[in-house]
Amino acid sequence: MPPTGFYKIRFDIFERDNFKCIYCGRSSIEHGVVLEVDHLNPRRGIKANWDNVRLDDLVTACKDCNVGKRDRVLSLPILTRIKEKITSDK
Repeated sequence: MPPTGFYKIRFDIFERDNFKCIYCGRSSIEHGVVLEVDHLNPRRGIKANWDNVRLDDLVTACKDCNVGKRDRVLSLPILTRIKEKITSDK
């Protein structure tokens, strides 16, 4: 069972990102992809506490992009561009 607050946070992130993958721009409606929430800063081995998560560390990712990214740390230019995109789309 997902932790308390998981579904609300997930929906809020999808809504903020216009229900599109932040990496490739595909959406579940237009392209039939499965959307997931991705941590920009990998959390491998760290149990997520959905009641105390930083929303600016979460983005919408299609399953393909999320699996492809895995636990890689993004380069600073890419990370900066993504952070600018999620704050400018508000």
